[in-house]
Amino acid sequence: MFDRSGDRQEAHEKSEIMMSESDNSSSSIAELIDMINDLKRTSAEKGRFSDKIETIAEICRIFEKLLHKEEMRPRLVGLGKSISVVVADYLDTEAEYSSYLKSLSRPSKDKHYHIFMVTLFSAAISKGLNWSSRRTLESLIYAALVHDIGECILKVNEFPVDSSTWTKDQIKKYEQHPREGFIFLDSFGEVSEPVKQIVYQHHEYVNGTGFPENLPGNKIYPLAKILTISNEFSHLLETKDISPIEGLKIFLGDRNSLDKFEPEILKSLIKSFIRSDKKV
Repeated sequence: MFDRSGDRQEAHEKSEIMMSESDNSSSSIAELIDMINDLKRTSAEKGRFSDKIETIAEICRIFEKLLHKEEMRPRLVGLGKSISVVVADYLDTEAEYSSYLKSLSRPSKDKHYHIFMVTLFSAAISKGLNWSSRRTLESLIYAALVHDIGECILKVNEFPVDSSTWTKDQIKKYEQHPREGFIFLDSFGEVSEPVKQIVYQHHEYVNGTGFPENLPGNKIYPLAKILTISNEFSHLLETKDISPIEGLKIFLGDRNSLDKFEPEILKSLIKSFIRSDKKV
């Protein structure tokens, strides 16, 4: 007979690892809820801007990290709606917002801060558009939290870090992540149609070169255009490890890419760095 003790030991170790990961997930959810409640309690207080913005960043970091765990996603979809309301409460009236954008040195090295950057710039753009509203801001923040859920479902994080080495099949799979995200979110009643459309279209460009549908500008949902430019700008900062001010110069200097974005929305991104710090 074969000695199966080694197999049993390995199975036991795997079980302990799985239990540990489950405990960590539960702990992270609890931590997330505590931070949401803390932000809710302090959002109306004057001052403490840096503390509150760091809380928002940490909420986004934990949220993004947990999205990679399949069993956590349904819970996170529900929490996302609560987070969007609380964060919108704060960012909608914060007077130091523009100063903060200008003061940022560079994005965090933590790879799980992407949705914080997308949230930050989506909110900044929204605040500068005359046609946007409080509901617009909430929808954008909610969509920013879950915009790459399709990537998590398709396990794009397992692809090579350098996307230039991806195979044709990997590229094709990646380009389906907005659709996968939409399909997943469509099964949850708390996710509004605007949020689902933003997620579905956040890689569509007004010149018709985006994916997954190659939609022209007049067919793209307006709020999706905001998230698209926020997403692209955030990726630029993260890839080059530069500050938003430095990134803006590069972003605007790439004339071949600017026709992918709605001019009005691009202007609002620029204005978010020079807008006077007055409550809107």
